[in-house]
Amino acid sequence: MKVVGLTSKSKFELVRTLGADHVAGSDDAGWARSVKEVVGEKGVQACLDSIGDLVTEAFGLLSQSGQWIIFGVRSDTRNALPFEAIPVMIEKNITLRGFNLGGSLQKVPQALAALFKLVGERKLKLQVTKYPLSKADKVHQLFEARKTSGKLVLVPQN
Repeated sequence: MKVVGLTSKSKFELVRTLGADHVAGSDDAGWARSVKEVVGEKGVQACLDSIGDLVTEAFGLLSQSGQWIIFGVRSDTRNALPFEAIPVMIEKNITLRGFNLGGSLQKVPQALAALFKLVGERKLKLQVTKYPLSKADKVHQLFEARKTSGKLVLVPQN
């Protein structure tokens, strides 16, 4: 299995250190070509999408029975899935679905156990950045401007 990360150029090295086999620039037109070279004709089995823009180069990369899972809507655009994509979805048995943790709370204990196991085995790398609670406004500005990576934790001062 190959892991491909799609991010801004400033975060390439971070995504590589977290385990991506290949990193493509989300701001580069035609980024899907470089991904296609890495994954080949078989395509991408799962696309985890935190942006939620359905007009993207990612759709053409999905494999037979591929899954496009949207877990965030960070795009300012409101692009719907183009009609031309529907016959391709049917032909290739592609699944497009949304995900939010609130709708899957009964699965959280099992998922956390699996995640902690992967972290313990060093198969899953995490990036956690701590900020003092007094800087919450600045951290929020950084987050909104997409200048952060990984998980952010606000720590109360003593």
